[in-house]
Amino acid sequence: MNREFNLLSMNPRPNERHATASAVLVTPDRSKMLLIFHKKLQVWLQPGGHQEWGETAWDAAVRECQEETGIDISGIYQYDIWDDTVRIVPSPFIIQEQRIPAHKDQPEHFHLDSMYLIEVSEQAIQPETPETRWAWMNLAEIESSDQMFENLQRLAGMILLK
Repeated sequence: MNREFNLLSMNPRPNERHATASAVLVTPDRSKMLLIFHKKLQVWLQPGGHQEWGETAWDAAVRECQEETGIDISGIYQYDIWDDTVRIVPSPFIIQEQRIPAHKDQPEHFHLDSMYLIEVSEQAIQPETPETRWAWMNLAEIESSDQMFENLQRLAGMILLK
C-alpha cells in the first residue's frame, strides 16, 4: 500500500500519515486510566491530537493534555541539552500507526501517534468544554466498553493492573 507522509495536514489525502501525540494518563498504582469521550468518533480516547508546525511529539502531548484536561504534564520529562546544537527529546512509551476510517469529506488516512505514559494522581479535570465527558476507568471498565477502539483496550491491558 502506498502511503504518503504529511505530518501536519488537517485535510488528508487518501492513505497519508499524520503526526499525532497523546498522553496516556494513569494513576501511580496503575489501577486507572483517564479517558475523554470523543464526540465525533463516539469513542473513549486518551488526551491527544495532531502535532502543530514546529512542535516535537512531546510538545504536542503536553499541549494537548493541557488543552483537553487542564493537567500540566510539562515538568514530567525534560529535554536533555547536550550542547548548543543537540537536545534529546523525551521518548514516547510507544508509537502507534492507526488507520483512521473515511468520515464525511475526509478520506481514510493514518495517524502516527507518539504515546507518552504519564503517572498522575486521580483528579478532577478541566475539559475544554463543560459538556465534555471524561472518566478515570479501571481495566474491567475499559475492556468491557463497546465505545472503545480495540487497540486502546489492548494498550490498557499492557499498562493497567487487574
